[in-house]
Amino acid sequence: MIIDHTSDDTINIINEAGIDPGLSVKPGLLIIPEKIAENVDKYSTGLLNSDCASLTNTDLLAVPNTVRYLKKPESKKKS
Repeated sequence: MIIDHTSDDTINIINEAGIDPGLSVKPGLLIIPEKIAENVDKYSTGLLNSDCASLTNTDLLAVPNTVRYLKKPESKKKS
């Protein structure tokens, strides 16, 4: 089971319920790659999606761009 469009406000509740979070990557509006990298433990069971239902303010390559970002060594550094 997946609950989509998870946010920082709902991630803990979803994780505690044992449900996988749907992580909608949408620059400026939903979860951004940097936020996932900062909280990788919270989001580790998540499913990435790009939320492309609307073509406004959408990055069609959000998912592959996020995966590439997460593979960079500098994204793994803790602040």
